[in-house]
Amino acid sequence: MKRYVKHIVIPIVLIVMALLLKTVVERYYVAQDNINKEKTMYIKEQLDVFYLPLKQTLHQSKVSWSDYKKQYGNENVYEQINKGIDNPHTRKWQHYMLKVFRPLHKELAKILKRRDLLIKNTQLREKLDLLQTHINQYQIIFAQWDNKNRSENIAILHFPEKLEEELNTEIKTLLQKRDSL
Repeated sequence: MKRYVKHIVIPIVLIVMALLLKTVVERYYVAQDNINKEKTMYIKEQLDVFYLPLKQTLHQSKVSWSDYKKQYGNENVYEQINKGIDNPHTRKWQHYMLKVFRPLHKELAKILKRRDLLIKNTQLREKLDLLQTHINQYQIIFAQWDNKNRSENIAILHFPEKLEEELNTEIKTLLQKRDSL
């Protein structure tokens, strides 16, 4: 009987244990793969729904601002605009803002509503809050213009500095994180 246990039962128990261990290890790797796929999909959503559209729209805004300054004067833009409603710079500014920046501001406001996809970066969040305030101030100015009140021309809070650099850093971080999965 001892021989029977030694030669038959022990190998059977070892085989069963090996199969159980193999199953546990396979399930672990499948679970890890699913976790990595979920993380990758979340990062893809962050990039596709928030970061890349924001980057593209901010770039369009930057190019439009640069075009305006080239077209209407690069220096003392704000001083020229604030000289009064009958000033040609003010009329050009208002026209440019309504035709070019108003649609960009609407797009930025729509994108900023998706901030729940943000990484917990407080510097970027603060800059995006400033951008939201900047956009809100111009929406108020645009509403005044729609009501024929052209007394305000420039938002008190200017466009946040180094926003694009901060955004690019976040995008780079997300891409590195995605690639490491």
